[in-house]
Amino acid sequence: MKKNGPSGKSIFGKMMGFMERGGLEKASPSKYSMGGLGRWMFKKMMGAKKVPTLAEFRQMALDLGVKMYACQMSMDVMEIPKEILIDGVTDSVGVGFMIEQAQESVTTLFI
Repeated sequence: MKKNGPSGKSIFGKMMGFMERGGLEKASPSKYSMGGLGRWMFKKMMGAKKVPTLAEFRQMALDLGVKMYACQMSMDVMEIPKEILIDGVTDSVGVGFMIEQAQESVTTLFI
């Protein structure tokens, strides 16, 4: 967000706008925790907007034949064994593989 300060319409939206102020320079992956309130708040906001849950999105992707790959470097750095990955992950791969896939694919999403 480029704008500083509350930008949403609902109280939750205004809280999100407040947390997002400062744009990319102040972005932090853990800023939405809000003392543990963030997870509950996101669930409420998503439910109110009839947004599917993360588990439902994952299942939709699997049903559509989406291939999910885990980042091998991230797994190595965070010491995550393949055995604990969620169901549906096709394999763990590196950047080279993903670049190759992106060149050959109609759609590629790298998160």
